[in-house]
Amino acid sequence: MAAYVGATDWQAAARQAVEAARAKGFVFQGIKGDAREIPVASWGLYVDRVWPEFKSNLPTENTVFEIVKSGTVFFGPFCGFQSA
Repeated sequence: MAAYVGATDWQAAARQAVEAARAKGFVFQGIKGDAREIPVASWGLYVDRVWPEFKSNLPTENTVFEIVKSGTVFFGPFCGFQSA
């Protein structure tokens, strides 16, 4: 699952994402791929490129700005998962 976090660095973002996933009942097994920074001003371009079919379900740049300011974690589309 993709997690989006407003944090001071990628390590803090990873910790917050893992904690939020666990709080929702997910079992954390590891991070797959690299953590990367997406500037808020580029959010719309990112969604257009990576998740165009989910654009109407994802937050706008203004909402992402508020999420980043508050330190909230939000998760991207769940493309698949395996139940325990």
